[in-house]
Amino acid sequence: MRVIALGGAGNMGRPAVRALAGSELVTAVVIADKDLAAAEQLAAEIGAKASARAVDAGSEDQLAAVMAEGHLVINTCGPFFKFGATAVRAAIRAERNYCDINDDWRPTHQVLALDSAAKNAGIVAIVGIGASPGLSNLMAKHAVAQLDTVDEIQTCWLADAQGEVQDEGHGGEHVNAALEHLMYSWSGRFPTFSDGRAVEVDAQEPGLAVTTPGGAVRTLYHVGHPEPVTLPRFISGVRTVANLGGLFPPQLNDLARQQAQRVSAGGISPRAAALAFLAGVMSEPERWLARGDAGPASGLWVVAYGRKAGRRVRYACELATSAADMGTSTGRPLALAALKILRGEIRQRGVLPPEAALDPMPFFNELTRLGPTPLVTGGSPLIESSRPLD
Repeated sequence: MRVIALGGAGNMGRPAVRALAGSELVTAVVIADKDLAAAEQLAAEIGAKASARAVDAGSEDQLAAVMAEGHLVINTCGPFFKFGATAVRAAIRAERNYCDINDDWRPTHQVLALDSAAKNAGIVAIVGIGASPGLSNLMAKHAVAQLDTVDEIQTCWLADAQGEVQDEGHGGEHVNAALEHLMYSWSGRFPTFSDGRAVEVDAQEPGLAVTTPGGAVRTLYHVGHPEPVTLPRFISGVRTVANLGGLFPPQLNDLARQQAQRVSAGGISPRAAALAFLAGVMSEPERWLARGDAGPASGLWVVAYGRKAGRRVRYACELATSAADMGTSTGRPLALAALKILRGEIRQRGVLPPEAALDPMPFFNELTRLGPTPLVTGGSPLIESSRPLD
């Protein structure tokens, strides 16, 4: 089968493309990217299965035409607040199954509104199947299944940004979509879910002291993300859902949030804020990149609060992951979702977040076998803990 990989030459796309090209089910991968040279280089590295072509992610007409050439589309073309809804509309026009790593809240609302159109076109579009959102949603679904009732879910992430900042900081006017997304998701007001209803939270609210699965305490912040948008729709009974995230070293949060506040004020774009953030870091790297304590620098985990056997319980789980980079952690789950669609394992139609389309443990178990270096290592794919609170 033929897969169209939008943005396939980028940091998030390359691991997905390589994983798909390694499957016997996939006969061809078209790497459709604005950077044709990068797409051609990746295609040459992969070999006969891969080809490259230029595409404008902002053109729905062009996207629909390219998508029609394949059996399925994967999309890693960010930032999704710019391109996410356009791509889903194009997939509906082309009547092609689709999955992406949409990590922005606004286009999540926009594409969920296309559910009926996708059903009428006979397609499934799984949106937000990366790390967060994606694996975080599936961990939340698994966590809830361990409880009798649930009232609160926290999806948490900590990103070690040192290497990425150093790489991007020497790139002149180049900035990757992940940093642009961060400035967008930490600006203005955005939705979260509190006490049974959707509410808006200010991006500049103070951080929260959150305990990592290993017992360290990190300051994390509310993030404008899809999890608080989708989880309350598909997990019954939950009263509060928050996505909490932060950078490491922790002082990077201060600088990033300062620049995002300028976006909130309407003075600059998320891209300009990301460039200013990088410039600030590289002007004083000894200050902003100092590592400090030896606690965890990255991680993805979920905490659920509810009741089990009559007692109030805190249940936590994290992925038993290797030290994977952000691209692998995000692109590999996308590739697996695509393979499940191609194998006919996803019978639903419409626009669906991961928790509505995928069964967590079979998904995590297959991640242990996908790719030359599996994302998940060890015996069980999840590290789980539970403790009573009363």
